[in-house]
Order: sequence, then C-alpha cells, then structure tokens
Amino acid sequence: MRPRVVTLQWWRRHVWRAAAVVAAMAGVARPAVAQELATDVLDLRLVPGAGASAVAPFTVVNVTDRTIPVVITLQDWDRAENGDNRFYPVGTGPGSCGDRVRVAPMAFQLPPRGTRVVRVSVADDAPWPAACWLLAVVRSAEPPPVAPRNRTSVTYTFEIGVKAYVEPATLTRDGRLDDVRVEVDSAGRRHVVATFTSTGGLQVTPKGKLEIRRADNTVAASLDFGDLPTLPGARREVRVPVPALASGAYVGLVVFDFSGPEVLAGQVRLDVP
Repeated sequence: MRPRVVTLQWWRRHVWRAAAVVAAMAGVARPAVAQELATDVLDLRLVPGAGASAVAPFTVVNVTDRTIPVVITLQDWDRAENGDNRFYPVGTGPGSCGDRVRVAPMAFQLPPRGTRVVRVSVADDAPWPAACWLLAVVRSAEPPPVAPRNRTSVTYTFEIGVKAYVEPATLTRDGRLDDVRVEVDSAGRRHVVATFTSTGGLQVTPKGKLEIRRADNTVAASLDFGDLPTLPGARREVRVPVPALASGAYVGLVVFDFSGPEVLAGQVRLDVP
C-alpha cells in the first residue's frame, strides 16, 4: 500500500491524536513530535518554451542536528470535488506527466542543518498539447525505530509533498459557475452550495466569497471561503454555512474572482422564517 502524503497540520490533527490514544490505552509514553525535514516551497510551475528546458528548483532543509538520508519519490495526484487530494502510482492518474518530468537528485545525504537544491525539469523536445502535474514526495530514508519487547509503540512517517505543474504557454485559464443552491443538513443547518468547473487548459485559483443581501440590496453578511485551486477539466463544490439571520427574505450571491477584469457570480434566494 502506498504511503499517504500529509501536511504537518494534517499529521498533528490525525496521526498525533491516534498515537496519543494508542499510547494511553497501552500505558506507554506519547512519542515526541519532531519535524526533521522542510522545503522552501510546496508548489512549482514549469512553462515549456520552444527549444529550451523548463526548470524549477526547490530546497530541502534538514532541521535537525544529525545527518539524514533523504529520498524523493514521485506520485500522480488530483483533487476530489471537495478539494481533498487523491494519489495514484506514476503514469496512472488524471493529468499524469508520465516520464516526461525529471527530478534530481532523488536520493542524498543531508548534513545537520544542511540544505540541498532539488531540480524539477522538463525537456522541450516534443510538443506539450496539455498541462500535466505530479507530486514529489520528500521523506527521510532512516529505518523506523525498533520497538522494545513487550511494549506497544506507534511508528509514523513524516512526508512532504511538493506539487509541480507543467503549464504550456499556449494554454489559457477559464472557468464556469455551474450551480448555486441551498441545502439543509440533517441537523437543520442551511448551506449555500456552489459548483465550479475549470474549463481552460490550465489550473485556476479563484477566490470565493458569499454575500447575503437584504431586499434593499444592503449586505447582511459577507463570508470569504478562500482560494479554490481547480485542475483543468475538474469540478469543485463549495459548501458555506449560512450565518444566523433575522427573519426575512435574502439573496445569497456567490462570487468567484480570478483577479482579472471579470468575475463569475450566481445567486440563490434565502428565506428565513
């Protein structure tokens, strides 16, 4: 089974909690959280140009006082409609770069507090009719510690995923707002739900906002829901909880801003008893 790539925030929220529960049940001490490696960026963009090679570097940092063997592996990935990352073996995922992207070096020794530049490159010796993307997974190659006999332990692997996007200069970014609606969950809470599709050849990252307006067009509430990176051809769904409002009729206005001259907007009626 391939490893799951997680951020430090995800690790702290899920793995650390699981480790604490197991340790408490087994009567052993909790493991210390120790981040060993870091990278200076988490996203890279490469633009192939005629007759040249596109290269994008990132730096791996050893934040410890000991030498760490580092390995880098490659994975394909994409996003679900709710924004969750999904991972695949190289060459099998949607938008896979296959073997057309090179990463070097992929194994090295990193001295205490040392750094190493890793280069991601594409050779522009053939046309690039479509964008592609991959994930470079950085981790320590140190073997896991051996648990003492008759003791329960938790072993974890900390990994960093650096996403690389190959974006041919001939392609464009575009998007479409498909639907805006109101849904009520099992607890009776209302959400404004918007679906958006990336219709261009490159990833788009619009900023989303929900404005709730009264009948006189004044703003009753405004909620930003941040950046929405969406891969080419992919669809994203956003669910925004409706805040407490006084009784009345409202309009929910969803806006996707591409930082350009135009925005995408859709509206839905909100009736509060």
